[in-house]
Amino acid sequence: MNWRSPRNILAGMFGWPSSKAKKVTCSHHVAAKRVSTSKEPKELSKEDEETFERLKAQSLGLDHVCAFHGTMVLDNQIYLIMDAYKESLHEKLKHKLNVQEIRSYGMDILCGVSQLHTSGIICMKIKPSNILLDEKGRAHISDFGTDLILRRVANVASQTPKMTLDIYEAPERWNGEPPSIVSDIWSVGCILLKMCTGASVWGDMTQTQILEHVNNNTTLPLSLQDHVEGHMLHIIASFLTIKAHERPETLSPLYALFLKKRQDILIKNPLSTSPPSASQEVNDDSSFEEVNEDSPPEEDNEEYGPHDVILACQKGSIERLKQLHRSRVDFNTGGPLCMAILSKEQHEKEGVSTKDILELLVRGGADPSQKDDKGQSPLHIAAMRNDKEAIHILISMGGDVNVRNIRNATPLHIALKYHARQCVEYLMELRADYNLQDNDGESAFHVAVQAAQNNLDLFAKMLERDAAECDVLNAKNYRCDTLTDLLKRVPQKWISKELQLKLKSRGVDVQVHDEVEAALHEDTTHVDIAGLEDAYMAGGKNSLDCTLILAEGTSANQFAKAALQVLGKHKYGSYSFTGNLANLKLKCPQSKHVLNIFQALGLPLENVNGAWNCPNDLKKLRYGHVLMMMDQDADGYHIRGLVINMLYFMCPQLLKIPFFLQDFTTYLYKATNIMTNTTLTFRLQEYKEWNLTRGSGWSVSYYKGLASNCLIEVEEYCKNFHDHIRNFIWAGDIDANYIHRAFNDNTTNDRKRWILDYEEGLYDTKPNSTIGYAEFIKKDLVPYFVETAKRCIPNLMDGLNITPRKVMCCLLEKDDKDENYGKQRTISDLASFVSQNCGYLHRLQSIESSIFSMAKNFCGTNNLNLLEPIGLFGSRDDGGRNADIAYLKVAISPLADLVFPKHDYSLVPRLCEDGKEVQPQWYAPIFPLVLVNGAYGIACGFKTAVPRYDVIDVICNLERLMDNSQTEEMIPSYRGFKGTVINVKPNQYTLKGDFELNDDRTILTIREIPIGIWYDDYEKILRNLKVDGTIEKFEIINLHGEDKVHWYKVFLKTVQEDKMIVRTFQLEKKVSSRIYLCNAEGNLQYYPSWKEVLDDFYIKRLKIYEQRKITMGTSDLATDLWKRDLRNFREKYSALKDLSGA
Repeated sequence: MNWRSPRNILAGMFGWPSSKAKKVTCSHHVAAKRVSTSKEPKELSKEDEETFERLKAQSLGLDHVCAFHGTMVLDNQIYLIMDAYKESLHEKLKHKLNVQEIRSYGMDILCGVSQLHTSGIICMKIKPSNILLDEKGRAHISDFGTDLILRRVANVASQTPKMTLDIYEAPERWNGEPPSIVSDIWSVGCILLKMCTGASVWGDMTQTQILEHVNNNTTLPLSLQDHVEGHMLHIIASFLTIKAHERPETLSPLYALFLKKRQDILIKNPLSTSPPSASQEVNDDSSFEEVNEDSPPEEDNEEYGPHDVILACQKGSIERLKQLHRSRVDFNTGGPLCMAILSKEQHEKEGVSTKDILELLVRGGADPSQKDDKGQSPLHIAAMRNDKEAIHILISMGGDVNVRNIRNATPLHIALKYHARQCVEYLMELRADYNLQDNDGESAFHVAVQAAQNNLDLFAKMLERDAAECDVLNAKNYRCDTLTDLLKRVPQKWISKELQLKLKSRGVDVQVHDEVEAALHEDTTHVDIAGLEDAYMAGGKNSLDCTLILAEGTSANQFAKAALQVLGKHKYGSYSFTGNLANLKLKCPQSKHVLNIFQALGLPLENVNGAWNCPNDLKKLRYGHVLMMMDQDADGYHIRGLVINMLYFMCPQLLKIPFFLQDFTTYLYKATNIMTNTTLTFRLQEYKEWNLTRGSGWSVSYYKGLASNCLIEVEEYCKNFHDHIRNFIWAGDIDANYIHRAFNDNTTNDRKRWILDYEEGLYDTKPNSTIGYAEFIKKDLVPYFVETAKRCIPNLMDGLNITPRKVMCCLLEKDDKDENYGKQRTISDLASFVSQNCGYLHRLQSIESSIFSMAKNFCGTNNLNLLEPIGLFGSRDDGGRNADIAYLKVAISPLADLVFPKHDYSLVPRLCEDGKEVQPQWYAPIFPLVLVNGAYGIACGFKTAVPRYDVIDVICNLERLMDNSQTEEMIPSYRGFKGTVINVKPNQYTLKGDFELNDDRTILTIREIPIGIWYDDYEKILRNLKVDGTIEKFEIINLHGEDKVHWYKVFLKTVQEDKMIVRTFQLEKKVSSRIYLCNAEGNLQYYPSWKEVLDDFYIKRLKIYEQRKITMGTSDLATDLWKRDLRNFREKYSALKDLSGA
């Protein structure tokens, strides 16, 4: 399958070939690759065309990636169309490469493959013949992602088993494993090795010898350090590991390392380059001359280059860009503006403004209208991504609103094609030219009509221009289609009355269907409510056929609006709101959202004793159905429950109407197999069952919010709209009973019992079915209660909640121990790292708050902080309330490795997402952290309050358990607290401050206040006592540093007894112990006191030490291993304590 010019296939040049040949006038040089097939396809199916169109969209705008323009079928042959280049790396490798070429090609290859992986494309066939070189000597990845697709489409002849091994293919691929990122990484490593040394990784071995070596060894047959050194050795060695799981999971960090250290890349002794064996690849079987050790490397005169700019734009490093600008690096090479726009989502995760990056690039000389190697300008990329802000910046800084790409399409063409509504409206405001035609002769009007379902309302706005600016009547494309011809192909129900009249005024007569015409003129009662998209028929004679969609949150709101564009607004309306609906009876009638919902339904607004006057004749309703459209996770089901509670409290008659309340269900997971091009969709329980037996080659996407669905997926849902609807029916008193127990303040014990009795596996109910309200609460709402409880209550084993555990997992296991362990990071950087590496699906603010709390180390916070605070995290003055997280840094505590021994990481149960281990279910510290740092949480009626105890006391009691001795009583202890702790009765303690009265009892000296009261708050208490006349004045007589105690001298007006002083000055605080924790099995469990916590922890932890003993093959007792770990911790803890003076 060789590449050749399309001139040899058809007369003329082709810009964007499709399944049918079209004569165009683009001068862009492309190449066509004919695919050998076992049958003669007359044309591609719609599914196949969508597959290739998706591949084209995914690869659009990527740097150092050969542009893929599509496919065509000609004379019963399939052709792939990509950019044409004169030379490949295969020809270059016939001669030796100098150091400068190795650096340049290496950066290009790593950049291209990394960007393809980021866009979700597996290359599959990376070898020198598929690395194409342009006239400037830059490398581009070609033939990516098409091989296995074509095997399915056309029964490619290459499906037959290969008789020889591909030397650039990863070993696991020879055994039939599907292509993956790590198999691509092996191929990149082979190419880097060949560029550096001139031979393959297998040297002169025959095919039989290679297979035998792979089956019997885990190391390569050659010693890399004898031929490559420094950072290049580190990169190639990490790429070329026979075991796939030992290779890096992403190229980005090593690409960054290559850029940073490329000046240090030198070659030692090249490998011998004997003639290739029969096992080597046919297309890449040539070698080149040795790189002589004595030949001096070429000097790299440029310290920085375009690759550095691209990487800085991708990562959102403004300081790096400023540095590159000062070094006079050209900002017009490589398309940095395009990369900045494409990386906007990553910038948001990093907390960086893409706007600042774009402005910096333009001020640094980047041309907003400059086209990249693929003929796309930044404005086209922004239009495709619906990035209105980027378009505004580029236009305001000199960009041309009508700039053409390689197909002569304007940004308006692209925005209309990709349904980028915000950009379309903004480009219309900027007076973009509607009449400019692309290479297919299509103006903006043609593009709008061909995407009519989403753009016809914008089409109507376009007609508001003067007739001289809108050449509607004479607008024909190269197929001679007029607008009238195109509009006749559009379903008439999509054409509104407004558009019909505007078209008629321009001489285009389009008839609207009689039913829609009648609906538009029907006498209906309309209401004006913010956030309501009212249905045309609502309030009319057909109002009971109308459905009001309730969408909570911006994610569901976007989905609902997209659905309305497909379904139409004749029978469907939507109301969007943000935040939870009030579930308290007193607040519910006062809620703005509740008032709006009932007004939209047409119910009377009078309120009598907190309940609505529901009409006897429900035919007066403006809508016959309410459709809940919320996210599919547990939080989304909680919102559904609040809607049910609202309707039941306000107007229970509504819930008794069959099918009045409905629920729109979507899939939570989508799995794609690139080998078979198979796509499967799952709800939660379906996914869990499938994931137990999933095979290889699957890529899984998680749809947390409804907005995660693209427009095409929304359209797919709407095609089978009723198949995704669950209808609610009233089952009688049992439903009323369950609604009451789920939301009433007095039924907390019932909800707690539901949580304790919950069995996983009942989360989902099938769509297109009926469901009772009690069944909904048992199957869908109770899992929310369970998840909320587990989210707020820590685990017995490690004392951590879900988010802090993810933070520790990233720092202990996923960080690079050689370069980053103990490294200082800003809180925002660490939060982003956790989000990317541990499958965190919520907002970053939650991670940042957890990191901030884990690093606090002043009195009243952690007894043992797992993170080291670097910066002003606060003190006892304010408890950290005034700290600015944006300027704070953290590092992992030097004690963390001793608390969490690395030998036990593989012995604890792990959680898997998308087939990969994300984090442990819990860690196994050497002592129960929950007793050292305490815990406090409230969730769904469960309250846990675990006091803090001294870590040495906890360790001593653990050692007593190991020696079969009785544990000694422990009382709470707080680091830095100078007062006293009194055990009043079991599980109840009193924290008492320290004070002293002078001889005549008129001057009170307060030397310590109870834990939980910050100094700023206490001074407010003293000021109030002064205002009340209880004291004359007070002074702060001893103000030390952050970790020291404030002393107060208070001048009393009257003599008071000690008890009265304690009560007046709040010098005592009661602390109780009520311990609910998630046990090792993940279930909530009540522990009467710290003793039961210690006993349960000891039993579970001892089993893990027994497992460690087996894996280590030692004869030591498990308790001896445990005591050794405790002794090592205690020694370092004491040393650090002495060093800090605590």
